Amino acid sequence: MPVLKKTALIEDLSDGQFFQRYAFTREDKGEGTVELRPAEADKWRSLRDQLRNRNAHPSLLSKSTVEAAAASAPETRFTYAAATGWRPGLKTFVLADRVIGANTKNICGLHRTQVPTRAKQTGHRGHRLR
Repeated sequence: MPVLKKTALIEDLSDGQFFQRYAFTREDKGEGTVELRPAEADKWRSLRDQLRNRNAHPSLLSKSTVEAAAASAPETRFTYAAATGWRPGLKTFVLADRVIGANTKNICGLHRTQVPTRAKQTGHRGHRLR
């Protein structure tokens, strides 16, 4: 049976705003996720369009289903840090994908758009034999 549910309310400390994560069943029976700002999720057509763009099961695209998911309480709440390093008070150290020490704000690392990618190597590669 296809499912659409609000799985998380997430605070982004880099800009002080929140967004919501929804999990849903795709048309191919796989699982998908979408993250939207609350103002976007409250507009049922906006949430429906995001679900449609991610190949959500057609039975999840009705107004009543989308509105019920948007109005529901999230299963969990967590926070993305603004940057890696020590948090104020020096009791929590944030890494890109986890936290070391006291984690009173339920920080889970950085948002995936903030995680730096590895730089490409530009050094000499040597010559290959032909």
